[in-house]
Amino acid sequence: MILDTDVSSSTDIFSPVKPSLPSSLHRLSTMALTVLLPPAILAFSLHFPFFIPYVSSAALSTYIPASYHYDDVHTRFDNTAWTYGTDYFLTAVMGTIAWLLLSSSSTDPSSQRL
Repeated sequence: MILDTDVSSSTDIFSPVKPSLPSSLHRLSTMALTVLLPPAILAFSLHFPFFIPYVSSAALSTYIPASYHYDDVHTRFDNTAWTYGTDYFLTAVMGTIAWLLLSSSSTDPSSQRL
């Protein structure tokens, strides 16, 4: 049995999606989230390790606020070539992947796969 489907009545997947909110309300909610969300995430990330059961004692001895003033007693940073080499290697790998993705992308929506 062959089903007759009308292609012209199907929704084009590349047509712009209309937001469910009015434009001004959408902008207002986006601005509010942009202003409120980063400080909330920062506060959560600074306080969350101290509220984990059975781990908070380790967090108290591990997370020592340095405020960019490091001393020899509390500093536990590996200041060797391995640390910097790993950082530069990861930067090179991620930069290469980003360049490959950007150079392989097409502006023609009909050539994009789902």
